[in-house]
Amino acid sequence: MEICEMKRYLIGVVTFVLVLVNALQVIAIVTPLGLLRFIPIPILQRQILMINEKFGEMYLYFNSRIQDLMHKPNYEVFGEEKLKETYGNLLQLII
Repeated sequence: MEICEMKRYLIGVVTFVLVLVNALQVIAIVTPLGLLRFIPIPILQRQILMINEKFGEMYLYFNSRIQDLMHKPNYEVFGEEKLKETYGNLLQLII
């Protein structure tokens, strides 16, 4: 195995382990909270649902940060001028 290939393999393994740990952590927290939603108190159900949503947002955020940390993506935005133009037209329609 070449060094570059070995490095890619190790990065992939570490990324997988980090994402797996993140998923297991969220499952361990969200599952008991999800069971609490069966309590017949609507206000409590809504609060638990909001907490579950926050944990879901955190899960997605940390997964994206893990991917960015391990693979160092280089994002480029094309057509930014068109986006600004479309956004301006959309604002005119709303106003």
